[in-house]
Amino acid sequence: MRIAKRLLTITLLGCSLGAAAQDGAELAAQFAAYLKRATDNGSWPVVVAGHVSQTASSTAVFTAAGDASSDSRFALGNSASIYAGLLLADLASSGRLRLDDPISRYLPADFRCADTRVCAITLQQLAAQDSGLPPLPANLFPRNPQQPWREFGEAELLDFLVNYRLPADPPSRESALGLVLLGWILSNIESEDYTNILSRRIATPLGLSATGNSNTDLLPGHRDGIELLPASASGLGASLALRSTVGDQLKLLQAMLRPVDSPLRAALLLSRQPRNARSSFGLGWRINMAREENEEWPVVWQAASGNGYASFVGFRTDRQQAVVLLANADTSLMPLGLSILGATSPQRPPQVEVALANPGEFAGLYEFSPGVQLLVRDSAGVLTAQPSGRLAARMKPLGDDLFELAGSAVQLSFQRDVLGRIETLRWAENGIIVPVRRLSARAPQLARAAVEMPREALAAFCGDYVVDEDVLARFHCSPRPALQFSAGALRELSAYAPDRFVSDDSEFEVIAERGSAGEVQALRLVMLGSETRLPRTQWQQAPADAQRWLQQQRAENAAARTLAARQAEAKTETPATAASVDPSHIPWLRELPAPVAAAAVAPAEKAATAASAPDAQMPPKSPVSTRRGELPAKANPVKSPIPAKVETLPEREPRHRFVPQRTEDKKQ
Repeated sequence: MRIAKRLLTITLLGCSLGAAAQDGAELAAQFAAYLKRATDNGSWPVVVAGHVSQTASSTAVFTAAGDASSDSRFALGNSASIYAGLLLADLASSGRLRLDDPISRYLPADFRCADTRVCAITLQQLAAQDSGLPPLPANLFPRNPQQPWREFGEAELLDFLVNYRLPADPPSRESALGLVLLGWILSNIESEDYTNILSRRIATPLGLSATGNSNTDLLPGHRDGIELLPASASGLGASLALRSTVGDQLKLLQAMLRPVDSPLRAALLLSRQPRNARSSFGLGWRINMAREENEEWPVVWQAASGNGYASFVGFRTDRQQAVVLLANADTSLMPLGLSILGATSPQRPPQVEVALANPGEFAGLYEFSPGVQLLVRDSAGVLTAQPSGRLAARMKPLGDDLFELAGSAVQLSFQRDVLGRIETLRWAENGIIVPVRRLSARAPQLARAAVEMPREALAAFCGDYVVDEDVLARFHCSPRPALQFSAGALRELSAYAPDRFVSDDSEFEVIAERGSAGEVQALRLVMLGSETRLPRTQWQQAPADAQRWLQQQRAENAAARTLAARQAEAKTETPATAASVDPSHIPWLRELPAPVAAAAVAPAEKAATAASAPDAQMPPKSPVSTRRGELPAKANPVKSPIPAKVETLPEREPRHRFVPQRTEDKKQ
């Protein structure tokens, strides 16, 4: 009966694949059984899987209940980076830009980053997660943490570049900010919304009709048992907010496996090449090496989990195999995806939350060592754990005495005495187990009576404070005092004494530190006995004319692109008809600023006059140009055999982590 309720039909993509799909295109039985158990126990409400083997492909939908099909759409999360990388590769292969262009090339001529290394970061480094930028910008303070990029605009992005300094030795880390910055630059180059560029240059040529930013047919996501439906994204966050189907993802992977017949052949091959120093990232793709028959073969993949969704896409050219996994819960699909591609051993299904009969029995004060404590709180049946110096995290019950901290790989295992009373717990993190003894069965909480603070006095605290080199804390004064960490939620505060505040959930206290003139110069953040000093800071704003310059550049680029399209249409006209260009008679020119319109008309008139001359000849083709506002000649695809391995493109010179800025990249 349960199997009858399960939608587990195989859908063949392409009428010519029917026979082949019966000969190995389906998922191996062990992985299908894995997904059946995982959806039965609630690890994921729905998983849609796609598999490619040689020229055959199939899809399967696993669900214990609910309405889902192979046409259901899922949020891709950070897996959308493969599209940003492919778009970058397409623009590079067509000569619109160079991979080693520093971002300064696409900023105003007099724009200065606080750290010159930031302005020297290249487009390739952004796509290959080799920029050293933090995961999120320190000046990201969303009203709703589930939609972090909604209020983060061009002005905030420029402010970040003006103020941020890289660490002395930038760590290797993935950065959603880097992908947002890349999407913004590509949009400026094309003078078009990111979603429209992606549709025009990538989705349409590959036939990806269901890939975009809309929420049409989007399955609701799930996190911590709560159903989520993300809002449609726009603006700077569009590059991270793609939705798609298993069918579209399979089309993309089939093109990656066999790019020879694709109109994007050059871009497909370029995007999957190793592009960072460790050869672990391509343009948006991760690259692992799998050993088989004493040889190593690249496994090219990407995965994401969070905000109610999980995804995995990956392929191997040596096997001509690809897999797509899309789910509407944020438990990671990466272990399963890599197992299917043979890069790791199969994993057991993820554990799911269980109901607790008596959550309160776990609450109390525990001690790692003298002065380093752990506080477990019970708030209406929801348990949280807060170590000294950290904010509290929700405890997800996985068994009677086993918990996992939300958003981390930390597990807590409680130990009982012979009478069944909890006396210790074991903190397991990164393979290390630390015993933690229980000091008290009650969670201590000091009573703090709130006092009124006049608005004028409260204004002295408003502003930003430095937590570390990547994180700020913002003190909000209205409608009531609150502290917000970068990309986090507002934590409302209550004043209980002059210059002292406590969070409404009692997780931390804030104590003001004043200078000799009485000004607030720092905050002291106290979390379970651990104190951190947060010095006050004031970020410099980007030059006011920077955005005006960018708007002008976008207008000029758009005019040049429109002119090229008009000139292509004019090729069908007679020379006499095309010899005169009157801006007053062309609506699209009348809408442009006068200087831009004049610049657009002059080349057209010159070309028309030359074409009308009796001895006119076609000029020789000019080399590809990458200067702003110019359209290069289209690159001809290179016909070469498809490599079994990922081959490294030849380089004229070694690439350094930070490419020095070229003098010609700046306007003098």
